Amino acid sequence: MREVYANDSRFHVVEDGAVRYSDVDSVYVALDMLQTMFTRVRLMYNDLRVVPLAPGVANATIMYDQAFDDSTGTVFTLEGALTLTLVHLDSGWKVLVGHTSTPRERPPG
Repeated sequence: MREVYANDSRFHVVEDGAVRYSDVDSVYVALDMLQTMFTRVRLMYNDLRVVPLAPGVANATIMYDQAFDDSTGTVFTLEGALTLTLVHLDSGWKVLVGHTSTPRERPPG
């Protein structure tokens, strides 16, 4: 999973309206922590849409369902949307900017 991120000073990830990760190393720390907290993390992607923006730059939008399990079973689940700004580097396509959001109730109107 680590090879998908651009090791670039512009890299960042936004989750539900806040910048959560400002560099690739902080993402690696979070991923490593998940591996120690849960026995299994299941992630299902669906409804992938990719839009080319410029040569070597694209945007991807993906819906996801995720479950976090420990030794007793499923602890919690998440679903939402993931958007990615992808750049093509010498090493291939990499995530430069990521954003995840989960559904929120909105007031009528």
